Amino acid sequence: MLPPLKFSGSEEVTQSVQQWMDDIGPATRRQGYHEPSVVSGSNDMKQRWIKITGQLPRICSSRTRVLLIDGFDELPVDKRQWVEEIVIKPFLLPGHGDSGTGNRCVIARRDEFALSEAVLRWEDDVHPLKGLARDQQTEQIERRLGVIRNRPADEARARLEWPEANDPYVGAAEQAAITTAVNFAVRLNEMQTRALVDLLKDFLTPNPFVNLLLLRRQFLHPVTPLNANDCQDCLSCYVERSRVPHMTVGEVIGLVQRLANPASFTLRDANNPIGNTQFQELRDAGLVTPIPGTARYRFEPAVIQLVNHI
Repeated sequence: MLPPLKFSGSEEVTQSVQQWMDDIGPATRRQGYHEPSVVSGSNDMKQRWIKITGQLPRICSSRTRVLLIDGFDELPVDKRQWVEEIVIKPFLLPGHGDSGTGNRCVIARRDEFALSEAVLRWEDDVHPLKGLARDQQTEQIERRLGVIRNRPADEARARLEWPEANDPYVGAAEQAAITTAVNFAVRLNEMQTRALVDLLKDFLTPNPFVNLLLLRRQFLHPVTPLNANDCQDCLSCYVERSRVPHMTVGEVIGLVQRLANPASFTLRDANNPIGNTQFQELRDAGLVTPIPGTARYRFEPAVIQLVNHI
């Protein structure tokens, strides 16, 4: 297994790939292979990667080498194409079409049609992830609370994916609220944990990230149920993270509420409020997905559930 290649959308894609190749470097050097660590352009970087892939049979004893790529959707379309050309194709098809390397690439993405290279689309085998079942939703929260119980505050912040205490982009009032919530969370005993889960369970969704947002909101008022404002705040965070460039959370809520059935629709449905541009943005962000085996689409179930509580 190679070190995973992750994209966050917050840094230049070439820098991410360059750093990732540098991380692979020690493994190649241990096998007696030396290659330059400084490159000046895309072509040089591609040649460097081709040289590294040529050494993989010596670096990785397994016949199948697996490359994990995370955050593919975080990149603009032109940068995705760059990654396909510079990283993925040389890894999978080093011989210009020879697919007998045994190499495999796992690309985590929301849109199953995100790949643009025809040869990659032809080889693509899509495995949609299923959402959490009802019992798994409460189990997720119980396990998250279990791992932070009696742990240091900084560790609990990280487990709950809250900003660090010294994050300059978080205001003093918000930091104070987070600190209070974290100090409460790490002191929960098992009985208090069950009470918190009971308070939260009717709001939980098949989406683990949305559930984490809901848990964090619940910590801000741990003895009263979530309300419409809490659900809208969670949806706003989710829409912002999904990078829908030209739509507000209010517009997303309006579309879901105006659809006769947001869990199953087509663009040709009567009174469908979604325009073509909006539809494409929602598709790219993963908020609208195809229903497998049909010509219909649906809003992400967690989005529908949050809107139903608003």
